Amino acid sequence: MIPKDTNDKDFHAITDSQARADEVFAKFGQHAPRPLTGETPRLYERRVVRMLKDHSPTWKGADVAQAFADDASFAIVRDQVYAEAAKTALSPNTVKAGQLREVVRKTGGHEIREFIGEPRSWMDPMAGAVKLKATGAWKHENLGNN
Repeated sequence: MIPKDTNDKDFHAITDSQARADEVFAKFGQHAPRPLTGETPRLYERRVVRMLKDHSPTWKGADVAQAFADDASFAIVRDQVYAEAAKTALSPNTVKAGQLREVVRKTGGHEIREFIGEPRSWMDPMAGAVKLKATGAWKHENLGNN
């Protein structure tokens, strides 16, 4: 099978869809997937929504590609999945303990880099040893005088 060429209208639609999806994927520190050869904008959007729906509390368990065959209903689902996934990505709970995730966003020609997670992941190696000193009446005599 030889894939058919994409016309200009579909090409622009699919690149717009990829750019929009890339904004959400960037919040997870990733890039949106490339369109497959011969893939239509409609199929591409459904594939991307399937990838992001796990980050959407509302649509996590639904089969969004099959449930909404018409484009108008799917557009509502897509917008909601993108919004909820973007919100989830900015939650510190989505980053593994002891790690940071870099989020790069572009505003007015500038790149703004933000980090989500635990700052201790990079601060602890430079902080050095922590010395604890106990004082007070509760101190036991076997612990020493320091």
